[in-house]
Amino acid sequence: MLGVVLLHIPAVQHAVASKTSEALQHKLGTKVSLGNISLGLLNRIVVDEVTVEDQQRHKMFSCHRLSAKIDITSIFEGRIVISSAQIFGMKAVLSKADGKSPLNCQFVLDSLASKDTTSKTPLNLQISSLVIRNSAVAYDRRDKARKHNTLDLNHIYVDRISGHIMLYSLTGDSLSLRMKKLALVERNSGLAVNNLAFRLPCRGSASVRRRYAGAAKGLPFQAMSL
Repeated sequence: MLGVVLLHIPAVQHAVASKTSEALQHKLGTKVSLGNISLGLLNRIVVDEVTVEDQQRHKMFSCHRLSAKIDITSIFEGRIVISSAQIFGMKAVLSKADGKSPLNCQFVLDSLASKDTTSKTPLNLQISSLVIRNSAVAYDRRDKARKHNTLDLNHIYVDRISGHIMLYSLTGDSLSLRMKKLALVERNSGLAVNNLAFRLPCRGSASVRRRYAGAAKGLPFQAMSL
């Protein structure tokens, strides 16, 4: 209880954010900056002003605010249940040097992957409500010339992303989600999506791989290895 009270003090929020930034920098091997970390009511964690650089010291990820309300008891049951999460003002900048090079974020995934190959903790994630507002994702393949006024799969800038997602279940062999609403604009081509909604239920590891491969077919970057 005392810790919760202390995390409402700005100086403590900044100190916790600084220590967490240092730990993440050591883990990822790159610069990570967190503005403040605070605890809201009912197990809600709020992180402000997040910045992560890639290995070339370019800004790769930034976010004005990340917020999540976590069911603590689910962790002891081997699950991660997030009743609500919000992402505000996110910008992800992805890039590849050429067709054979990994994405600039691959090192993050590699650093987070378990080095212990003898044991495996099964993934079991649920997010009842994920809201994304005022976000953007950019992708560039640096060895390709840029085309203008058309959809260029080697240079994409998706802006004004707004979405509401319900992730019912994500495990090692199943995926079930509902996209209640998704809106975005691709700046280079002018392509706009105003109200996209769909469901994606699939079970069985082979089914998940087929659905993922089908969704990724034709995209400018290949699936990242975990």
